[in-house]
Amino acid sequence: MQSLKYSSLILFFSLLFSSTIQSQIVSGESFMKANYVEIGVNQYGIYGTSNNAPTGYHPRLNSSARNLGFVADPAKDGWTVGTPTYYGDFFYPGTPQEGFAVQFNGNTYRNWNIGFFNIPGSNLSHVVDATGVTSIWEGTVSGLKVNQKTFAPLNEVFFVVRIELTNTTGADMTDVYYMRTLDPDNDVTLSSDYSTINEIVYDLPNPQNNTLVSATGTMYSGSYLGLGTKDCRANSFILSGGLSPDSFTPINTIHSQSASGMIYTGTYTNDVGIGITYNLGTIPAGQTKRIAFTYILNESDLDVALSQTLPEAFANTTTPIISGSSYTFCEGETINMTINNGEDQVWQWSPAEYFSAPFGENVTLTVPNTPVNFTINGVSDCNPVVYNFTISPSAFQANLEEEYHVLCSGSSTSHNPMDGVTSPTSTINWYDAPTGGTLLSSSYTFSTPVLTNASSTPIEYLYYFQETTASGCVSERIPFRIKVYNTLNIPDSQLKVCTFGVPLTPFNLLDYQNIVEPIDNATFTYYASLSDLANNIPISNPANYTNTSNNQIIYVKIEVNSSCSDVAELTLQVFEQIAVTPTQLNGCDDDFDNIAEFDLTQANNSINTNADSQFSYYLTLANAQDDINEITNFTNYTNIVDPQTIYVKVSNPNCENITQIILDVFDKPILSNGTLNSCEENIDGTANFDLTSAQSQFSSDTSITYNYATSLSDLQNGILISNTTNYTNTSNPQVIFVEGSNSFGCSNIVELTLNIQPVTRYTISDFNKCDDNFDGFVGFNLSDKVAEMNAILPAGTYTFTYHTSEFNALNGISPLPVNYTNTITPDEIIWVKAQPTSGCPKLINFKLHVLAQAVLTNGSLSSCEENLGGTANFDLTAAQSQFSSDATLNFNYATSLSNLQNNILITNTTNFTNTSNPQIIYVAGYNANNCSNVIELTLNVLTVNRYSTTDFRKCDDDFDGFVNFNLNDKNSEINSLLPTDTYSFTYHATELDALNGINTIASNYTNTISPEQIIWVRAIGTSGCQKLISIKLIVSPRPVLTNAVLNNCKENLDGTANFNFIEAQPSFSSDNTLTYNYATSALNLANGIYITNITNFTNTSNPQTIYAEATTVFGCKSLVELTINVLPVNSYTISDFNKCDDDFDGFVLFDLTEKEAEMNTILPSDTYTYTYYLSEIDALNDTNAISSSFTNTLVPEQTIFVRAQGTGCPHIISFKLIVLIKPYLVMTPIRGLCVGDTIVLNAGNGFDSYLWSTGETSQSIYVNTPGTYTITVENFYGTFSCSTTQTIQVVASDIAIINDVEVVDFTNNDNSLTIIYEGIGDHYEFSINGIDYQDSPVFENLESGIYTVYVKDKYGCGIVDTEVYVLMYPNYFTPNGDGINDYWNIKFSSKEPEMTVSIFDRYGKLIKVLTGTSYGWDGTYNGEQMPSTDYWFLVNRKDGKEFRGHFSLKR
Repeated sequence: MQSLKYSSLILFFSLLFSSTIQSQIVSGESFMKANYVEIGVNQYGIYGTSNNAPTGYHPRLNSSARNLGFVADPAKDGWTVGTPTYYGDFFYPGTPQEGFAVQFNGNTYRNWNIGFFNIPGSNLSHVVDATGVTSIWEGTVSGLKVNQKTFAPLNEVFFVVRIELTNTTGADMTDVYYMRTLDPDNDVTLSSDYSTINEIVYDLPNPQNNTLVSATGTMYSGSYLGLGTKDCRANSFILSGGLSPDSFTPINTIHSQSASGMIYTGTYTNDVGIGITYNLGTIPAGQTKRIAFTYILNESDLDVALSQTLPEAFANTTTPIISGSSYTFCEGETINMTINNGEDQVWQWSPAEYFSAPFGENVTLTVPNTPVNFTINGVSDCNPVVYNFTISPSAFQANLEEEYHVLCSGSSTSHNPMDGVTSPTSTINWYDAPTGGTLLSSSYTFSTPVLTNASSTPIEYLYYFQETTASGCVSERIPFRIKVYNTLNIPDSQLKVCTFGVPLTPFNLLDYQNIVEPIDNATFTYYASLSDLANNIPISNPANYTNTSNNQIIYVKIEVNSSCSDVAELTLQVFEQIAVTPTQLNGCDDDFDNIAEFDLTQANNSINTNADSQFSYYLTLANAQDDINEITNFTNYTNIVDPQTIYVKVSNPNCENITQIILDVFDKPILSNGTLNSCEENIDGTANFDLTSAQSQFSSDTSITYNYATSLSDLQNGILISNTTNYTNTSNPQVIFVEGSNSFGCSNIVELTLNIQPVTRYTISDFNKCDDNFDGFVGFNLSDKVAEMNAILPAGTYTFTYHTSEFNALNGISPLPVNYTNTITPDEIIWVKAQPTSGCPKLINFKLHVLAQAVLTNGSLSSCEENLGGTANFDLTAAQSQFSSDATLNFNYATSLSNLQNNILITNTTNFTNTSNPQIIYVAGYNANNCSNVIELTLNVLTVNRYSTTDFRKCDDDFDGFVNFNLNDKNSEINSLLPTDTYSFTYHATELDALNGINTIASNYTNTISPEQIIWVRAIGTSGCQKLISIKLIVSPRPVLTNAVLNNCKENLDGTANFNFIEAQPSFSSDNTLTYNYATSALNLANGIYITNITNFTNTSNPQTIYAEATTVFGCKSLVELTINVLPVNSYTISDFNKCDDDFDGFVLFDLTEKEAEMNTILPSDTYTYTYYLSEIDALNDTNAISSSFTNTLVPEQTIFVRAQGTGCPHIISFKLIVLIKPYLVMTPIRGLCVGDTIVLNAGNGFDSYLWSTGETSQSIYVNTPGTYTITVENFYGTFSCSTTQTIQVVASDIAIINDVEVVDFTNNDNSLTIIYEGIGDHYEFSINGIDYQDSPVFENLESGIYTVYVKDKYGCGIVDTEVYVLMYPNYFTPNGDGINDYWNIKFSSKEPEMTVSIFDRYGKLIKVLTGTSYGWDGTYNGEQMPSTDYWFLVNRKDGKEFRGHFSLKR
């Protein structure tokens, strides 16, 4: 068949063609001229010629050279029109810094005007047509062919560049990148300024999928240049300096937006280059990848220009598919549909049933017999690309199906393919051969001559007819076959039915007519037995006949005419149907393109486990049903979309069944290599690694599981490292191979490098210490060696730990304390771990050495007092023989240990004057090891001993400060102080007088100094030095007292109070050192009969006098009187505190402070603090107070006592708490009011008063209006009352109105109904049987049928119902005239008269259109019975919904 000619389209473009456009190749360079854009392409595919432009172009003007880059007239107002006058409007038109580069297999090749010409090539051709100007350049480098097509549209101010990169080698090209770059000198011809305002306008991702970098002139904003695309693989850039990218920077670095010297966002003004890059991944051997971008020279054309870079769709390679357009092709024509520049998308074509395979960039479409809306959907990481278009058939009128007649010899027959066609316009030609041959007839009806056959073998005669429509569509030649028998001989056959466990099943015996050779002019009659055949008792329902046994034989009589007939046997065989289970295969995406390789056979056992089952795989259900386009590479099949459904036909010699495999692709985990660094941990230079600690380096996904192995082969063979948390390396560095697997079973392999850093070792000087206690063990402060260690270590900050072994130091285990006592004597090695702030530690070792020291003994020197200050002079060296008998020792002397340690020594060792007595001199003795020992030399001065007696105190009775003392009274005490001897005493006023024995005083002595005076006693014994004794004379005054009064408020119910006499003592005297005794009378006080309970004394009379005696700490006494008074406490009773019991339990929370206002009114004016008690005595004594927020504990009343504390005595107030019963209301909170009705609201009886929100005071009211009503009822308790209020919501309600019932049908038992209703409020429930109601208006899991739906108002306003139907269709029908299943129709379709049902054969041909009121389809087309097979239908409903399905016609 041939396509219609698009003559009108070509004519339209020819009228648009302008003679001003032109294209030519001059000296190998291509010059292109459209109406508003001119372009020059040099021999390297770069925009910018080295040759002068031909006459008529607008090349550069600011040079003698007339070469051409590209220029534009953006305003479309003429090349010499505008302000300023444009002539070659903008962009440096000569040989700009423009060019391109490709990168693959790690190498980069550049064609730039700045001197890189790595890709040789040439301008191949140029074309001028009605759409614009096209020039093609092509070059090749290292097997990569670069094809560049530059297209300038006729009347646009942009041009489009399409690049094809073809791998001409036998190996894949990996990491393929493309880059275009230029230096935009936009308005230099106008302003002489090479700078431009450069901006990254679009960067992915964005809703438009745009990538765009622009440059605008600094002086003339109309000078615009944009370089962009709608390709998801692109990125754009601006150079921060220079006119072209650094030639040493790979394109992939620029594309990843990580190159230095590049700007990837924002605006930058300078004379710099801009560009665009593409990441094209891998180009397999022999394959091509395509890209497209545009140079935009007028900003208003931006969207139109970018749209030209989208992938292109074509029909039959020449007809472009424009979204939203309609196309006409001949019915049944096979059209090759292709996508160019679409490698980055996964393409899906729908409806799928019209395509050989509905996926990919190249598909085959068979033109349907009715108009069909098609969609092409390109899915990628960016937003999808969608084309919508319509294909309408130029339909054939004839029945273009093969016709088959059977004749007996000597007969003829005829065929009219236009039979049933009203007013045909096509022509029919008859031929004797499928091609060429002889034209036999041009009539619709062709009659054969008389056909004969004398042999026993049938002879076949063939004729062909061909239709040519009025629009020029020519059909294939359709065979008209006639088989001529001498005697009719039809072979026996079988009909097979596959069922699940049912040996007796309906057969469509008419299918036999499709099994044997078609005999369109014969009749077939079926008999259940030979007897029935003999008696001509045919089977009445051959289209729906149920066998009586398996392998039953049916006898079929085939009759062409009375003299030409035969009887054949038809065996009815029932086989067990193949049970299939749909399944899923998961694949792992190794390169993150949502594509994986599947072995479809891996699903076989999940689908069916029978050994004799055969499996075949298809892209579509239609292909599986028709057994066409089988997938052949099923063991290494690569999915097209993700997820993808594969249809599997499972068959055995007798049956077949179809199911699905869902192919689901999961990404392998994205992992990164890792590194673990460790310092040497073991003496052999190894370390222990926790391999799992590197998992965060591999991936941030914590759900990934990992296996580790020492080699890739071990990993692949499952020989894994088991001790992953404590692995010891075997080499340095060592690579561990790691496999990470995600939850979908997809894995990736990375490397983990283990690095061991060596630990440097040092040895420093010995650490010597003297043995202080002669046991061989000494305490060492190991940190004393830090300065020496820091001196030999590299500069840095270190943390030092100390260890007894090299291994412990290396691993930082068992550290020693800094203050360490050696455990081995005299020498022990210490290992130090010096840990810097970063990097590996250093190890330092040094020796601890213990030195012996001198053995010394303490000494002493004595001397009598030589100076009045108690000092004497000593020769310290005289004691050396006491220290040691070793005359070789050397000694140092100091007055303190610290002076000795700091070498502050005594220099006058032979005439040293003591400074204290006794005085310790510290002596250091040094032996030959220079180890010193320190001892003490005690200096004793025999001085005059001084003693002090106890104070000699007397009371001052006359308060003048002077008293007579008899000093002899102290003699006995003095004798007790002195050593035993016989002493004589003299008394002196000063120590000096006593020391010298002068100026004695009398023993009967009155003090001269008050209140204290020191007297010195000189005691002379029989031997030794005199003794000096001091006596302090003290005159103590008697206490000065004042009588006092003590008042207390009544504390006891008998009118008494308890007094604390201590409270009165500050009134007696401010001297708090005095002690007191109290008595009830002066006599008792004198006789020592004291009051004992002085802090809690209860008075016996009011007022009462108490007698007190005050004594000082020195025993001096005075008398005083205390008067105690009991003050009265007033009591009050106030009104009861009533509260209503809200929860009817007898207990109420009272806020007792509410009574304080009332108490304030009865109490004397003052400021009071109130506390609350349960008894009067507690209130009087201020004990056991209760909270002011109080819940009664007694029912129904309880007395509370209040202590009101003001500035004087408290007041006691009492009142009762009384709990009153609150009215109890029980009413329904929500009442429904049907429209037009009146309801009664009744509060119930037993209450003292009623008040409704309507103002009514009756027990009940009548309501006919929706709204909120309140009722308050009260019970009175004297002047107090308790009330209860309840709100009743009266809501309007009414019988519902059913507006619609939304039906989801056409399933066996998963249909649903949704009732669309309206009413007042939301008080409805729903049913589909009038018995069982639910709150939801949605009913699911319904079988098809007629339903009555009910909507009931919950408040009794009524029930409304309506009848609905759930549609379904029969899976088959048997139009054999037996009155059973003779018609196929949608069940219950009469309920929907506006419905249309279109029925199609398996080729998409429209057979029948039914309406909702149609009786159904009888299985005929144009009066002819249609064959037994599957048919498809399309239901169009009144609400716009569609449903598609298929059924079987069985005869």
